[in-house]
Amino acid sequence: MRADHGERRSLLPRPAGAREGRLPVEARERATHARRARADDVSRRFLVVDHSIVTQRIIARALENHGHQAVLAGAGADALVILRGSSAAFDHVLVDLKLRDLDALAVIREVRRLAGDRTRISALSTAVRGTGPADRDLERSVEAGADGLLLKPLRGRDLQGLVHMGDAAAGD
Repeated sequence: MRADHGERRSLLPRPAGAREGRLPVEARERATHARRARADDVSRRFLVVDHSIVTQRIIARALENHGHQAVLAGAGADALVILRGSSAAFDHVLVDLKLRDLDALAVIREVRRLAGDRTRISALSTAVRGTGPADRDLERSVEAGADGLLLKPLRGRDLQGLVHMGDAAAGD
C-alpha cells in the first residue's frame, strides 16, 4: 500500500541525473552544443577594444552565443599588446572611437598594419545615426583602415550583422 501525500509521481523512470523540472545533464550539453553549432561550425576570433565593460560584455555574449571567441581589451595599448603577442590571427577587430589612452584612428592604422587585409576592422561610435558626425566618423575610420562603422548602442540586428560579417570575411 502506497502513502499518497497529494504528490503525483510518474510511473516512467526518470533519466539518470535528471531533477524535477530540469533537463538531464546530457540534454543540457546537447542543447548548448546545438546553440554553438548554429554558427555553421565556423568559429571566428574577435578582438573587442572598448573602455566600457558593459559594451565589451554585450558584444562578447552575442558573439559567444554564436560560437565565436571574443577577446576583450579596455584600452588601445592593451589591444596592441594582444595583437603583437597573439599567435593566432583575429578575424575581426572592433575599436571604439573614444578610447581613453590612445587616438583610436592611430590604433586602427596600427591594427591594419599588424593584422593585414584579411582581418576586418570596425570602428564603434556613439554618434547619432543619420547625422553629420556619424558620417564623419565613418569617413575618418575608413581612411584610417577600418572596413566600416557600427553605432552604439548596438542593437540586436547590429550584432547579428557583425556575426554574419565575420562569416562572410572568412569565406573570402
